[in-house]
Amino acid sequence: MTHWLRKPIGQIVLFAVLAFVWFLTWSWATDERILAADAVGQMDAARLELKRAQRDADRVEKLAIKFQNNQTEIQYLRDRFLTQKNERMIAISEALHQLGATYSVEISEVRYASTESPSADLELYRVELPIQGRYRDIRNFVNDIERSDLQLMVTQISVEESAQFQGAVNARLSLATYFERRGS
Repeated sequence: MTHWLRKPIGQIVLFAVLAFVWFLTWSWATDERILAADAVGQMDAARLELKRAQRDADRVEKLAIKFQNNQTEIQYLRDRFLTQKNERMIAISEALHQLGATYSVEISEVRYASTESPSADLELYRVELPIQGRYRDIRNFVNDIERSDLQLMVTQISVEESAQFQGAVNARLSLATYFERRGS
């Protein structure tokens, strides 16, 4: 066996076989390195995609919580204000007369009217009232109405000087609020 290694042909053949084995090993190692790098890249891409999906899921969860909270608040408002028409009508009437007495504003001929709102299952409730008093008192009266918990909106106000009393003004005030339509 040792004698063929001493011949130049044997050495060339041995060198060629060793070179071939080295080339195969190097080629296999390079392929494995490429495959490993590709696997790491795929793993990183999957990890990034998972993080992105988690962020999206967190965002959706936060929006769902906000939506649920908004739905709860809307239901609370519907239950607390919109469905209690009789109680609120009485409270509105009492509050208007109490504020009128507080600010020495004379209220006469209060008219109430309700109409169905075409856009929703709501009923628009209007209050029209002529009032008389000093301008500053009327201004405070209107301000307290707007800041009250009655959920009243001032939709129109007109003011003119009173012909009957010195320093007094006549005003016509239009207010509005909403109730849930019966049977909704």
